[in-house]
Amino acid sequence: MDDEEPAIEPLVHISGVSFSDFVQVDEDVAVSGSLTDGEILSATDTNENSNDEDEDDTSEPLAEVSVKEARSSFDTLRTFCLQNESDEKAFQALFLLKKIIEQSEQQQCTLKQTSLTEFFRQINYFTL
Repeated sequence: MDDEEPAIEPLVHISGVSFSDFVQVDEDVAVSGSLTDGEILSATDTNENSNDEDEDDTSEPLAEVSVKEARSSFDTLRTFCLQNESDEKAFQALFLLKKIIEQSEQQQCTLKQTSLTEFFRQINYFTL
């Protein structure tokens, strides 16, 4: 270190600080410490709570998409893939999307509310 002192010392004196003060400036600074288990747990609990709050603030409700809109979007994507000569993976993904849309269509058909006349027609059929 004695070899380096003459090269650094003129630079240190420019700011009005002696070389020994410059080297020893951070001797009293705490660079490490030990935490108790309670301090560690409270720090992690605080971080988890703040992360949960951040996620709640940024999440927005998704807009309702009808099956008809999904079908239209699917047709647009399929046309896009055909026009751009997409690879097989794109068509496999489209196939999966088509199955999801078709399942939603089937569920929607089975959950469709019957008319009053249809309802009473079924009751009369069972009572006769």
